[in-house]
Amino acid sequence: MEAHGDTRFYEVRSLYCLSYNNCLRKKIIWLVTWNYFDHFITFVILINSIMLGIKDYQGRLEGEEYVSCWNENLDSIGLVLSAIFLCECVFKIIGQGFVLHRNAYLRDFWNWLDFFVVLISLLDFFPQLAKYSSLKILRTLRILRPLRSINKV
Repeated sequence: MEAHGDTRFYEVRSLYCLSYNNCLRKKIIWLVTWNYFDHFITFVILINSIMLGIKDYQGRLEGEEYVSCWNENLDSIGLVLSAIFLCECVFKIIGQGFVLHRNAYLRDFWNWLDFFVVLISLLDFFPQLAKYSSLKILRTLRILRPLRSINKV
């Protein structure tokens, strides 16, 4: 398939249901291969990294009763960023296929990391799970997200 003056090879079917000529798949492939989309995702990774750095950790000293309005705002923005990363992941899976095809999404090591971080960030959408300390540990692994930018550079 040719998009943006570049030829890329994709399997005939993605996820065993979307053919190569499917209009939705063609538009998604066009989007995820667009340089501005790549720049946008890198920008969102940068914003996410800054947000992780400016988080208020005073609650560790004060205890569970400490409430930070700053962190609540950052968490709200984090939900939006997590939704953007989830959409990027889904779009790439639709365009490339998931795992079984030669050029599938999970055939690239960096996409393993991306997929793992996106799965972890899904925990943000379920605040009732926040009380489990083992899941809090998984949430800290979101700091791996800036490693994705290494692949882009």
